[in-house]
Amino acid sequence: MFIISTSTGEKFVEGKEYQGRLFTWDDVPKDIKISSIALTYPFPVTFKNDGESKEISPKVSLNKMDMYYFNNEAVAVGTSNEGGISMGPPVLQAKIIAGIDISRDIVIEIRLDKWGNTSVSHFPYTSLKKQIEKGLFREEIFRKGKD
Repeated sequence: MFIISTSTGEKFVEGKEYQGRLFTWDDVPKDIKISSIALTYPFPVTFKNDGESKEISPKVSLNKMDMYYFNNEAVAVGTSNEGGISMGPPVLQAKIIAGIDISRDIVIEIRLDKWGNTSVSHFPYTSLKKQIEKGLFREEIFRKGKD
């Protein structure tokens, strides 16, 4: 799940109760300024120290970026039969948070898969803008960052 902290101290958490349903990225107000965004691991981790166990929920985060976005990565498996192809329901594979630093022309993406594997990648912001121009990426998912 993602956790957003804003410049005014507000927090927004994916999956929390919100207007009779669960909070999603589309519910993040477009007029706020995000100071940091984090992803929590899909399962807690237990640490043992001197016979005591402590359970924590690890997180990965980004901060001090000009813009942010979030994506769910899912796959749908199709099966072929005599009547054609039928698609199963989408199955979540990973969650992705990203930060954009416009002056450095860089996008940093953090991908956390359903097993807890994490990868970090980066690419030029100009490449992302080209994808937007071609209709391959939705600019509407961007949210503002630092002041």
